[in-house]
Amino acid sequence: MTVEKISTLKIEDAFKEVENRLLNEKCKIIGKNFPNSILVEHGSLINWSYSPKMILKKINFFLTQHPEGTKIIGVTDFPTTVEGIVVSILCIILLFLGIIEKTIADILSGQGLSPLATLYNAIAIICFIMVPISIIFEVIFYIKRDDFAKELLKTLP
Repeated sequence: MTVEKISTLKIEDAFKEVENRLLNEKCKIIGKNFPNSILVEHGSLINWSYSPKMILKKINFFLTQHPEGTKIIGVTDFPTTVEGIVVSILCIILLFLGIIEKTIADILSGQGLSPLATLYNAIAIICFIMVPISIIFEVIFYIKRDDFAKELLKTLP
């Protein structure tokens, strides 16, 4: 999904304004082609405010001449490749761990080791709960991936 805005600024001024606002938001500029595009990395994989706005992503801003000024298009590259695959693999591992631990718990309770069986059952329940929660977070983050670019472009003249 892309986000776009028509700015009243000239293309060079719009580029500088976008660049300054991105730097103020602590974005890391990966590449730029003055005055046509700027590629930034925003967010972090590890931060305490785990939200769609702050998750690590790459955003490419394309600027083109427009009769009213400059057309700015923001394209967010959501981390579905590496990070999404890692999360999916972790979910699958958790699911298999839950199944294995439930099986071990059933075997242990049959042998009279109920405290250990209870522990394995609790771990299995946690694993089964974590899988849908992880999937829900992935969906929410995917839907809201463009929020940062939308907010940034709204503030431009």
